[in-house]
Amino acid sequence: MANGQRPAYTKAVLSKYMNRIHELIAAATSIGKKVDIEDVLSAFTNVNPSTVRKYLKKYLDTCPDDLLHITGFYPSKETLIAMSERRLGPVSGQNLSETNELCKSIVEGISKPRHARFLSAQLADYIKDGVTTIPVDQLVSILFEEYVSFIRESDNGLVSIAGSLNEAIFIRGLLNEGLKEGTDVVKTGTDSDGDLKIQHNGKKGIEVLFVEIKSYAARERLLRGLQDIKSQSKIGVGFFNNPAEFNPKRTETLLAADPLAIYMPRKTWDKVAEKSKCRVTRLGDYLYRPLDMFIADMMSYVQTGKLSAFNSF
Repeated sequence: MANGQRPAYTKAVLSKYMNRIHELIAAATSIGKKVDIEDVLSAFTNVNPSTVRKYLKKYLDTCPDDLLHITGFYPSKETLIAMSERRLGPVSGQNLSETNELCKSIVEGISKPRHARFLSAQLADYIKDGVTTIPVDQLVSILFEEYVSFIRESDNGLVSIAGSLNEAIFIRGLLNEGLKEGTDVVKTGTDSDGDLKIQHNGKKGIEVLFVEIKSYAARERLLRGLQDIKSQSKIGVGFFNNPAEFNPKRTETLLAADPLAIYMPRKTWDKVAEKSKCRVTRLGDYLYRPLDMFIADMMSYVQTGKLSAFNSF
């Protein structure tokens, strides 16, 4: 198939690719192994690798659980969420963190074996009985040169999916509860304020709550994101895993950005210093909220145009 030509998903052609991919996975799993993406690509001679990848994505849309038997190939965020929902049930306010953790573990299962194989090959001369002994300068040379190049070449897909997966999880949870995409929940553009807009259509017209989404680390990015949103109707949300990032000093700085709330997983929220946890916004609500409140709060905003009160726990 010519470079750049879009594969025709006819029933016969699709069956040919899907049957072959299924055979590769079945053969590997029968001996307790996984199929690397390079094995899949090489099984289709004289076929553009991008074409094979497109059919593999199509295959995984149909058989998402087979992703667990493939290394080095990063699926769409939709496939990852579909896999999590098969195990945990529909994404909801109560399982946002669990969904994220499961998706993260699946991605790590795809990536880590390739890294382990690469490093084992690079360090083979220094490994004995499963233990690596190597001079520091040589280790730094290997990591700085060969390993950095390997990461750049092999993990492009990982970088691409990581940036959008968390946002997709939040959106799926909101839509599962009945909110409408494009009406109640709106994705913003790259140059817009925040990542999502939650909209209330009332007598005064459309009122908007801007949502800044981050992943595991707040760092300065959460603060900058909130500062960049000019509206006073804004919140932050993420799967933040370090309660120390929300110490009293940082809390003071975040409050200066004037968000109405910042949501984090309950196990992180539980460990936030009491002095930070008791700080309130200009509306008199606690700044930090457990993540399991997020979807219910967004539904309330769509209905009323106001964020639910949170002034006792």
